[in-house]
Amino acid sequence: MHSARILVAAIALMGSACALAASQGTASGTSSTGNFLLTAQGPATPRTVQVLGLSDPTLTNTSRAEVDSSNPGVTTAFCIVDTYSGSVSLTVSTGSGSGQFQVVAGDGTRLQYLIRITDPTNATNYGGDVTTATSFTRPITSGTVNNSSNCGSGNYKAHIRLTQFMPETIPARTYTDTVTFVVTPQ
Repeated sequence: MHSARILVAAIALMGSACALAASQGTASGTSSTGNFLLTAQGPATPRTVQVLGLSDPTLTNTSRAEVDSSNPGVTTAFCIVDTYSGSVSLTVSTGSGSGQFQVVAGDGTRLQYLIRITDPTNATNYGGDVTTATSFTRPITSGTVNNSSNCGSGNYKAHIRLTQFMPETIPARTYTDTVTFVVTPQ
């Protein structure tokens, strides 16, 4: 019976010694040194970010932006997906090539506009009312969703408005600009 217990204990020790990648310390003198391998496993899927739900809004002389009803404007919803639901940077840029956010007609006539980014409740204004730049970057620290199926009707809004009323003297033309949103993880 006594030898059976020793045999079971020896098998248990051998099993645990085989499972360890560590180097056990020796029992000699006044010190003993051992070591082990520490492994950190990254996530099964890498972090990804994405902008979804962008649409092509149209400004008219009667449209009004949700957060600024005094000037012609529109509000359009979009979604920022971050698989980690973390903080991201949003860069908004204009393609007008003029040093300002402007819509441009085929004959070169330009109308300046402003863009403001807010969260769905309009409680957090991420800015963007700039008049002398071709882009702006803002940190987005809350409100992202971790899956595109959670976007619903958008988790952010872009409020776009002209800097002045559309006077009746402006020729009836189509003015356009390509606005680019770039989202990067922080």
